[in-house]
Amino acid sequence: MSGSNRQDGGRRKKGLSPEDRALWQAFSHGITPARVKDRVPGHDSPVSTDSRETLPEAIARKSRETVKGVPGATARSGQTRPVGSATQPPAPPAIFDRKTAKKLGKGRVDVDARIDLHGMRQVEAHSALLGFLRGAAQRGHRCVLVITGKGDPDRAGVPWDVVSHNTGRGVLRRNVPMWLASAEFRDLVVSFATAHIRHGGDGAFYVQIRRRPMR
Repeated sequence: MSGSNRQDGGRRKKGLSPEDRALWQAFSHGITPARVKDRVPGHDSPVSTDSRETLPEAIARKSRETVKGVPGATARSGQTRPVGSATQPPAPPAIFDRKTAKKLGKGRVDVDARIDLHGMRQVEAHSALLGFLRGAAQRGHRCVLVITGKGDPDRAGVPWDVVSHNTGRGVLRRNVPMWLASAEFRDLVVSFATAHIRHGGDGAFYVQIRRRPMR
């Protein structure tokens, strides 16, 4: 009787840069999946993507996998995380439509509004982003641009990928995708994706707004 168990580890493909992998690890820290298995501390399941999957897409996919089948899904790590509902978790972000992203990149359609978080501290940027998205939803906007910047090592005096709790340089590039995928923003955000180079490339994100925020 031959064993029927198969391992899928060999199917994983490379898709994330070291920078995005670090962001992913920060995002996935503290998330408890639907089926909990013993894991070695510090060795969470790596992101499985193909070469075309962007980091926002990976975050959105992981959010769906985490929430699926878990009534009132909550984080059970040592940290306390706010949730939208104790009985019904908010819908996780979807994958940003590639056709829309291409139209935006080619200038066939334009964003309805934009916000530049450059130079803001984390707390200030978080508040500004939340207020901006709420206003966009009230105005009926469908797609907005959120500019974070890529980080400036020359002006900051440290490598841009070094997390600093005092400034927003580089940190916003890491944190904004996690904010957009969090329960706090899900009643406003349908999906998001890295912007085209004409709109800031890796230093900006397209965000699709819900037509009517869930209450």
